[in-house]
Parts: sequence; structure tokens; C-alpha cells
Amino acid sequence: MDDRRKYPRVNVTIFMKLKNESDINMQESESIDISEGGICIKSKTKYSQGNIVILQLFLGDKLVDIEGKVKWMKQYKEGNYDLGIEYINVGNKDLEEIKKYMEDM
Repeated sequence: MDDRRKYPRVNVTIFMKLKNESDINMQESESIDISEGGICIKSKTKYSQGNIVILQLFLGDKLVDIEGKVKWMKQYKEGNYDLGIEYINVGNKDLEEIKKYMEDM
């Protein structure tokens, strides 16, 4: 499999919450891996490619809020999905927290 990613990924489990931009309630989830440009997560909710999602990442004692776009979704068993999410709206401070967290891994 060729790796066309722009940013290197770190395999790490990060507790997080997410929701579709139109939803009220957030669901708990966790990451599979993370990079400076996106994150791969586990989800119990099916999303479609192009859906906009709101993410809250718990990076140690920091809370990082990110808006992302679902780039791909793969169902691996009934009601369980892996999502590839590209960051589309992340502040410089939050991006620095992600970089620092990845360096500390």
C-alpha cells in the first residue's frame, strides 16, 4: 500500500468526543492514529464522505477543538466504523498542542 500522506502519523489512542455539525449531542470515541493534518478514529455512528464533524480531543490536560471533514469511512463490523478525518478548521494554538502531543509520544 503506498502512503500518500502529507504528514507522518503517530499510532496513539486519544480519548475524544465528536458529532456531526448538525447534531446537538457528542458521542465518545477514541483515535487510532493522529497527524498534523488529520486523525483516524473509531465510531459507532456511520458518517458519509464529506460530512463535517466537530471534534474535541483530550490531549493530556489540554482540550483541543477541531472542525474536520470525513475523507473516508470503513465499516469493520456491524455498527463499528473507522473514519479518516482531515482537519479543515483548527486554530494555530490547537495545532501546536497536537504537534507537542505527538512529539511527546
